[in-house]
Amino acid sequence: MVAALETAIGLSLLTGRLLRLGLALLGVAMVGILSPLVLLPEELFRGALYAPTLAGQYVLKDVVLLAAALAVAASAFGQRPLRTAPR
Repeated sequence: MVAALETAIGLSLLTGRLLRLGLALLGVAMVGILSPLVLLPEELFRGALYAPTLAGQYVLKDVVLLAAALAVAASAFGQRPLRTAPR
């Protein structure tokens, strides 16, 4: 079920078809995927330097995916990146 959801999200982001639905599905999926950051942080980061475990690496990968999806969403809905003023 999760694989089908992630495949649908990926196809939506790659093709641009049903983009709003794909982004909505991504939001729902991210709530579930990122919840261990709040609920079980001791399982995600261990050791003296709080290095991420394998599960922690998976969650961090999803944080990067979420940032990329937000950039795609901003681009798709007409927002432009912030530009610095020329000096």
